[in-house]
Formats: sequence, C-alpha cells, structure tokens
Amino acid sequence: MPSLRIVGPGRAGTALATAVGGAEWTIHDARPRGGDLVRATVDNVAEMGAAAALTGPVACEDWDTVERHRAALPTDELEAYDAMVRAARRLVEGTP
Repeated sequence: MPSLRIVGPGRAGTALATAVGGAEWTIHDARPRGGDLVRATVDNVAEMGAAAALTGPVACEDWDTVERHRAALPTDELEAYDAMVRAARRLVEGTP
C-alpha cells in the first residue's frame, strides 16, 4: 500500500474508505462501533502522526500474533493482510 503522503487527497480518501470497509468485514458487528474507531484513529493520527498512532501486533512487534491472525484468515484474504502488515511495519520502522 503506498504511503498516504504521496497520493492525492481523492486517492487517500479511497484508501481510507477501503480500509474501513475491510475492517467492517473482519470485525463482527463493526458498523455500529466502526465509526467511533475510525474517528478516534483519524484524531490520533492527526495529533500524533501515523507511526505513533499505530497499535496492534505489528506496532508491538508481536509476530506470533501476526502469524495467528494469518492462520485464522481465509486464503483469499492473506494477500491483503500481508500488504497491511508490510505497510504497518514500514510505518513502525520509519521507512517509506
């Protein structure tokens, strides 16, 4: 996934909407709570920057959990998950 810093605002919005849509599929009953999560995440990114706002197993370098996530996913979702992990890892490492 390209860095949102290098894409135009329209494409950044598309990337965000796609990521939120993926989360809605992944989290049971995400829609009612999803908006709050997205708003809090966007607020945290605006306040702290994306790398500092990142949470979860990649931010904590908990690769065992990442592997458990991969094992639980259907095979047709692995490519997208792996791309997200690579992008999150670049944020954590500070590499474009």
